[in-house]
Amino acid sequence: MNEILNFVSALDFSNLYRHACVTLLCWLLMFLSTLIDMWDGIQTAKALKEPIQSKGLRKTVAKAGDYWRLMLFGLMFDTLGLMFAWYVLPYITLLITAGVLYIEFRSLIEHNRRKRSHAAELPSVIANIIKCASEKDALELINKIKEVQK
Repeated sequence: MNEILNFVSALDFSNLYRHACVTLLCWLLMFLSTLIDMWDGIQTAKALKEPIQSKGLRKTVAKAGDYWRLMLFGLMFDTLGLMFAWYVLPYITLLITAGVLYIEFRSLIEHNRRKRSHAAELPSVIANIIKCASEKDALELINKIKEVQK
């Protein structure tokens, strides 16, 4: 029993604490990036006057679940890495977190492109064309649209 106590008391837990802190920070960043992406997606839908449906929210939850599973595997590899003196940081977790942040950042860029495109205005333009009483009115409206785009 004394041998076990001596072994445990001789262990250096600073490496373990560093691993735990960095891992928790990475998990927090992954969670926050997913929430920011969901928030931006909702804002994009509002800006484009699209209905906010539970389908998008379910996709976010499914995506977060995929990320959690990847992070768990990273945690397992990093736990094995603790056996080596040179493995001072949870490198796999850091790599996966960087990948998740990159994916979520790209998603924000895509949302921004959607907000800035004029494709969202097409349904109202088409509705105005349909409301025209005659073919002449529709052609005049189309010409006005072309002038505005120039």
